[in-house]
Amino acid sequence: MKRFFKIFVNLTAVLMLAAVCLSFAACEEVKSVELNLQIANYTSSKLHDEKDVKLTIGINKTLAPETSEKILSYISEGYYDSCVFYMDEGFSKQIMVGDLKFDANGNLVQNAIKPALEGEFEKGGVTGSNLKNQNGSVGLWRSWGKDGKNVNNGFDSGRATWFLPSETITEYDGYFCVFATIDLNAGTNQFALGAIASALSGDNYESYVIYFTGEYDETKLDENYGLTFHALKKADFDKLTDDEKDEIFVANKDGENKNELLEFNQKTVRIAKD
Repeated sequence: MKRFFKIFVNLTAVLMLAAVCLSFAACEEVKSVELNLQIANYTSSKLHDEKDVKLTIGINKTLAPETSEKILSYISEGYYDSCVFYMDEGFSKQIMVGDLKFDANGNLVQNAIKPALEGEFEKGGVTGSNLKNQNGSVGLWRSWGKDGKNVNNGFDSGRATWFLPSETITEYDGYFCVFATIDLNAGTNQFALGAIASALSGDNYESYVIYFTGEYDETKLDENYGLTFHALKKADFDKLTDDEKDEIFVANKDGENKNELLEFNQKTVRIAKD
């Protein structure tokens, strides 16, 4: 328990469940959700009290009703508690949160797989979610196939991961469900987003290499589809032998990525140092 407490309070960007404010706009159904964060202040080397760092998002239930309802239910049940914000170095224009967290022993692990969320966006067959992928938006990250190509249910997601663009990503428009927005003029939001960005830049982050071994089995949803998740600090990953690294690609048997819910079989992510 002591080890968990140390990791928890020193984690630079931890998403925690907070009060859900039942506020709705008059013309469209937008629910404000206030998230308490724990974020280190690198200028003073002190940790802000969680009540002082808040990020408020407005979930638009009119444009993406099914996605919004599921996201809100996941928040209520604590699905996002203690998830870490991170940057996938292959997608440097966005911050992500929802699928990675630290366990009680300080190990980086995957969040649970949820029933697939079908994309509410143009290419997914629903034109209502017309919000743009730009700074201040919050979208539902979806699955990818090998080399970023869509495969089968690639528009769906088995982990309700969010992405927050740091700049306009026009190539995403129509392909992702942007279900919420952030008021960038609000001082509390400016502070929270700036602190998260700082935590994932300079010398403030640790690089982890995430990869999978095993062979994908679609019948084993509750067993991570038969695959074993690995997360090593990059310095430790670089020490693996060539034979050990070759095992990483077993899940890509015959040159095909058989797990549509893992995006890619190997990626490097930035996570704030504890």
